[in-house]
Amino acid sequence: MQIHKRAALVAATAVIGTGLAIAPSASASTHVGNIGVGSGNHHGVWCVQAGINAHFHKKVVATDGKFGSKTKAAVKKYQAAEHIRKDGIVGPQTGSHLWADNSYSSYCYKYLPTTY
Repeated sequence: MQIHKRAALVAATAVIGTGLAIAPSASASTHVGNIGVGSGNHHGVWCVQAGINAHFHKKVVATDGKFGSKTKAAVKKYQAAEHIRKDGIVGPQTGSHLWADNSYSSYCYKYLPTTY
């Protein structure tokens, strides 16, 4: 999985470096609400959990689609690693970081709150 992430980053850098921009093919997620404890956005929660595990290259949290105290702690750990506000809630800033980390997966784009 690390190889795919690195390849996606290299490809994105190459595209941006040429001055071309390609919009994601998935639907926009600027209208997805924040994801936190008790969230009903089970797909989004799964994407958060899977993205955090991918970021740390190990299982930090179960990918069960349920946002409880363990997922909140994992989100705070991720936020600390990314130097963003540690509130345990996945809003547009945290969602954008997760999407950038895992942008090779278009599935999660429509379930994460992002700024784009």
